[in-house]
Amino acid sequence: MTLRLKLLALVVVCVVVFGGGVAVGRSTAPDAHHVEARHIPPGAASCFGSAKTQWAMDQCAAHALTLANRELSHALDAQRQVLPRTLVDPAQRRWVSFATEECAAEEAPYAGGSIQPMIYDLCLGDLTTHRIAEVEADTASLKH
Repeated sequence: MTLRLKLLALVVVCVVVFGGGVAVGRSTAPDAHHVEARHIPPGAASCFGSAKTQWAMDQCAAHALTLANRELSHALDAQRQVLPRTLVDPAQRRWVSFATEECAAEEAPYAGGSIQPMIYDLCLGDLTTHRIAEVEADTASLKH
């Protein structure tokens, strides 16, 4: 079963269990775009395909974030080879603050729900992937 079908089944179950109390156009139920619209590192993609429970999907999202963080660390190490640490590290700390706040806002509608950790980790993983691209592009432009 694909992830899209799993999430659709989860939405249907939520509507049935909670009596259909979801307003049209204002649903806070999870949908497939939370996973499919995100960049999932290749090492974590198969995890989502085999996850059968929310807990398993949470673990997949956490694993994807771990892989992205590892890749970002390597990109920052490369950037420190061409820029002083006194420039790289403060900028990275500011980015971490931004990403943390951004993902806290994204997960807020799911507060207390079982999907909340996955939403947060997918958000942070996606932002981290974009940060990797920025750091690598900046580093490459400084080497030339």
